[in-house]
Amino acid sequence: MTTHDETHITRTSPARFMKGLIIIIIPLIVLGFITIVYWEDTASIPPPVSAPPPSAPTPGTPDSAALPSSGTPPDSTGATSSTPAAASSTAISIPVGASTPGNPAYAPDSLPVSKGDIITVTNEDAQPHTVTSGSGPEDANAAQLFDTSIIMAGESGEIDTASLEAGEYQYYCTVHPFMKGLITVQ
Repeated sequence: MTTHDETHITRTSPARFMKGLIIIIIPLIVLGFITIVYWEDTASIPPPVSAPPPSAPTPGTPDSAALPSSGTPPDSTGATSSTPAAASSTAISIPVGASTPGNPAYAPDSLPVSKGDIITVTNEDAQPHTVTSGSGPEDANAAQLFDTSIIMAGESGEIDTASLEAGEYQYYCTVHPFMKGLITVQ
């Protein structure tokens, strides 16, 4: 029990105060030094943004006329791949920044295909994504018709439309449910 003239303030010695101050100041000095030394490295990394819409080829990049007659770009040895390339109409890409709401989620977000086409899905974003049938996680039939499973950054997956009847099929990303698109099977 305390009396009215006793204080509730805990007092400390000057030596203990200096020790606590040093414990705080030394890490701040070290972090400040590291920040200054590596400032150029950290300041040169731009934040993720959405990719610009596809347009005419930029100077210095090959166009379709420069590709071999097979339509397949040569590999590093100059040879062309023996497997047929997926046509651009049967490909979906997940652009850089797709995991940020408001950015384009899929390119194209509406894709017409023929029954039996194999759709190649390429993840160009830094985050993992999926292409899963359904209107969203609340859809009772989600993932019943097709699901690419998780596609990590820089990887790709496939959707086989052989089992799909003609019609429109919504899809979404199970990791980022606000990402939505549409496949129309003809």
